Amino acid sequence: MGQHEEDQERGVEPARPPLTAARAQEMTADLREAMDDVRRSVAVLAARVRDAHAARVLLPLGHGSWESYCDAEFGISRAQAYRTSPAPSPRSVVP
Repeated sequence: MGQHEEDQERGVEPARPPLTAARAQEMTADLREAMDDVRRSVAVLAARVRDAHAARVLLPLGHGSWESYCDAEFGISRAQAYRTSPAPSPRSVVP
């Protein structure tokens, strides 16, 4: 077995050419763009979850809980379902 095959078996990456500053800046700009896309997507998702939760969309679809709704509709776990549930706003909390 040659060195290349042995390195691949052990998960060793092949040597890369040195990274130039220009390429590093390009990669960083690409990462920044991707992070901005994620931030926008998370903001849209959060707004839609708040709207769905406030409208109680689970009831007409026959679900008795947010957990049940998220599992049936999106295939996500109980913990994930609770993370998508919006925190109550100070206006909605009864003293």
